[in-house]
Amino acid sequence: MELEHDVRLLESEKVRRQRLTDAFVYGTNPHEQMHRTNTVRLMFSILIAALIAAGCVGASFIMNMLEQRQQEREQRENPAAVVVVDDDAGAAAALPAPHSPARLTTAPAAEGDLR
Repeated sequence: MELEHDVRLLESEKVRRQRLTDAFVYGTNPHEQMHRTNTVRLMFSILIAALIAAGCVGASFIMNMLEQRQQEREQRENPAAVVVVDDDAGAAAALPAPHSPARLTTAPAAEGDLR
């Protein structure tokens, strides 16, 4: 009887050590650990995608702002320049610049014209 008690005690100690070793090597629950790892990967992927999108939006904003400054500078240097307006349909129309003399002159009004 005493021998049987010792054998059970040794077996339970062996199982306890095996469980501790497995917990140290693989974590407490391998399936739970895998779930946590995948969730962390997903969050980091979303964060990286958001950073890349913000960088693209910022670069586009800066390029647009520099382009507008370039156009304003060109208009100040040459006020009689032609401004090309390009709509989404692909048709381009040439309009006189806002301060162009062609835009400021008007035709003489006829007698019956009430403009």
